[in-house]
Amino acid sequence: MKTFKQSVAVVMLTGTLNVAHAAQYTIQYKGVTLGDIDNLPQTISKLYLKAEVTNIIAKLLLRKKYFVFYEGEKPHIPDAKYRKDKNNVLLALREAIERRPAHRVYPSPKEKKLVLECNDKECRYIFYRMNKVKGKGKIVFDKNNQFYELTEIKNGVVIRRK
Repeated sequence: MKTFKQSVAVVMLTGTLNVAHAAQYTIQYKGVTLGDIDNLPQTISKLYLKAEVTNIIAKLLLRKKYFVFYEGEKPHIPDAKYRKDKNNVLLALREAIERRPAHRVYPSPKEKKLVLECNDKECRYIFYRMNKVKGKGKIVFDKNNQFYELTEIKNGVVIRRK
């Protein structure tokens, strides 16, 4: 009986770990994996992403445990290197996940705007500053209509589910 309970506990723990792992994402820059994002659904609504740095070279260069990409107000996270989102990538991702508009323009101060267009499988966005394209990319959803991948074409950033 004791062995049966231990076996059930191991199976349940394995299932829990697989569910937690399924929600994780990786962030890559120009093909190099920088780190893992395990809290994307919670943080994207607040317009920031927190990635644990897993790449050894990135760890040596950053000298921090986390990399935080944010738009708007800077979150307080100990032992983190911060980078401001100047091209509204996080806004595009949040709006694509939460609203998925067919066509929407998000104006911002200083002659900036984000244009987001979505269909059933993906969203495409273009960020303009002073009427020049400064960022563009696509956001892809899986067959269950869940966020799968963001590819920022101009800067080579990819956020992908593991």
